[in-house]
Formats: sequence, structure tokens, C-alpha cells
Amino acid sequence: MVQLTAGAIKVLYDDDKSSPLYSDPFVQVINIKAVAVAGGTRYRVILSDGIHFMQAMLAASHTSLVENQSLKRNSIIRLKESVCNLLQNRKILIVLGFDVIESDVDSKVGAPITLEGHVTPATPKPEGTSQTSSPVPKPATTFNSGGTNMQLEASLTPIKNLNPYQTRWTIKARVTQKSPIRKWHNARGDGQLFSVNFLDQTGEIKATAFNDQVDRLYNMFEEGKVYYISKARVTMAKKQFSTLNNEYELGLEHGTEIEACGSESAIPQMNYEFVKVADLEKHEKGTNIDIVGVVTEDMGLSEIVNKISGKPTNKRELTIVDESCKSVRLTLWDTVAEQFDSSNNPVVACKGVRVNDFNGRTLSLGGGGSIKKNPDLPEAHKLRKW
Repeated sequence: MVQLTAGAIKVLYDDDKSSPLYSDPFVQVINIKAVAVAGGTRYRVILSDGIHFMQAMLAASHTSLVENQSLKRNSIIRLKESVCNLLQNRKILIVLGFDVIESDVDSKVGAPITLEGHVTPATPKPEGTSQTSSPVPKPATTFNSGGTNMQLEASLTPIKNLNPYQTRWTIKARVTQKSPIRKWHNARGDGQLFSVNFLDQTGEIKATAFNDQVDRLYNMFEEGKVYYISKARVTMAKKQFSTLNNEYELGLEHGTEIEACGSESAIPQMNYEFVKVADLEKHEKGTNIDIVGVVTEDMGLSEIVNKISGKPTNKRELTIVDESCKSVRLTLWDTVAEQFDSSNNPVVACKGVRVNDFNGRTLSLGGGGSIKKNPDLPEAHKLRKW
């Protein structure tokens, strides 16, 4: 039998990502219990490393492993991806990915104790009793006194798993960007829209609301805050209007439900995949990239006439440099250009800037991108010291 990773549960409970025990630990499933949630059944489990145990919830995508008996009581798994969430002052491990290493194990390993005084492992059923044959359960409120939050947590779907064929899902995500309201008037009438970018531990997705839904939803979202989102429409992404690496996007409709969530440190503030200035030649014209650099020059605000709309628009051209000792011109537009302050040579982190080919590689920050001054990022701190 595979040896459990002693000490791993304490590391997961403390969310200590610096520990070598955090990555791919072997743990044992010492209890499985079905939880009724909207749209089906989810499974809560108790995970043990032989020393300690803690409560956990399997992601919706793992339900079939329990129901087809691939995962049973006392099975040993290797955790590949998980998130420790704080719910009503209790830590719950949300299990996003794992491999079943040994399915048929006779007994519990060791005599694990809880890391929370009020949590106790369930008494094992008699040998030969199926773990999934009992009637479906008590409501999710029995898992956590928070009730509604626990039910939402039990039915969460990772952003990376969203697709148009799902009808019931809930994501928990941070708003990393919220656009201004855009209005238009043409022969077909008036309209308005806004968009937000959502981020969780697995990926990002853009969401857009139109017309009356703008009035209903715009003030509900705040950049940096975390929300539960459900009952939105999943469609193919319009790549010309999005800078995110996702083939799908969301339509926020009349039935879309939004619920604010408390502070959630497990979800990143922003997701960057920085490209070095020296490597821009490797990226084709028209692609979107993320970049971090020091502003060394500001050409000031100027006005040009937009070739498409024929209307005047403001732009600001910056020169940024990184530790590759190469520089590139970055153009900001409209309100971002007007409000940007380049004093004291700030470090800027840019997401979703478009690569152009005008007298060599240049960058342009459109409406779908974002720029942060002196962000609290390791790459930015490193650049400042450099």
C-alpha cells in the first residue's frame, strides 16, 4: 500500500504553499457522504494523512468517480489541485483534481485527529456496506451552519470546465476588470453594454450584459471583489473583443444570479503570463500578451482622429523597459491615457495588450486590457530593485 504523506493535511489546512508537502500529497478518504444541492448530488469527504484529518468537498466533475465506485471509503488518492476555503470560520478543502491510487483499501491508516475541535470523523459502516447506496441525504445545511454558502460551495464549477452544454453551474470568481458602460445609437435603435472579467484558480472568462441588464447589474460588481455567479449563458467567445485565453464567454441575462462573497484569499487578484520585451518578436501581430516594465519616457497626451469612427480620441505613448534591457513603445487610449500619471517612473503591469508591427514591435492597450501601477507582484518588486 502507498504510504500517506504525513503532515500534508496540516499544510493544506494552513494553505502553506511553500511547503514541499503541499504538492501532490498522498492522502486517504476516510469518509464519503452525499450532499443534496440544486441540480444534483455532490460529495463531501474527510481526508486523512494518518495523523490529522479535515473536511473536504469534491468538485462536481468528480461525482461520477464516487457513483461508479472508483472512489470509496479508505481509498488512497494523490491530490493534484485543491483550494482551502474559509466558510463560517471553518476551513473546507475544495478538491479540484486528484488521481485514485488505490481504490480497495481494507481499513483506515493510523488514528488521525481533527484540526478543528468540533469536527469528528464518521463511524465506519460495517464491512461490505456500499458508501453510495444510502438514500440521498440531508440538505447541505448539515455540512456547515452557513447553509446557503455551503450549498453554493458544494455546487461550484471551475471556470475552465464551463461549456455551452452545461445547464446548471455556479462559479466563484473575482472581478479583475470592469469596463465603463458603452452606449450606442444607430438606425436599429439605442443600446448599452458593459463587461467584466472573472477569475478563479483555474482560469478566466469574460461576461457581458446588454441594455436593461446593464441597469440591473452594473453597480453590483466591484473590481477586486469575489462573487458567486450562476444562470448565465455560455457562448463562444468573440475573440476580437476579448483579451482572455478562453474559447467561451458569458452572457449576463435576466435570470442570471449574482451573490457577493466574503474576502477570498485563495482566488488570485490577477492572473498574468508576462512576456519579456526581448521576446516580443516571437509573438505574432494581433496577439494579446501580458507585460511588466518600468516607464522610462512619457510622450504626453495627444489627440488623433479615429479612422473608424471619425471622432477625435486621446492617446498617450509610453516607453517601458524590463530587465532584458530592451524597450518597447506602449500606447494608452481614451480615459486611461488621460488619467495615467507617469511621475517617478512607475512599474506597470499590463494585461491583454495587443502586439502591433509599426516600425518594429509596439504595444497597444485597448478597452479589453488593463494597466496597474506599482502592483504588489514579485515581478514588479524585482524590476524596481533592478
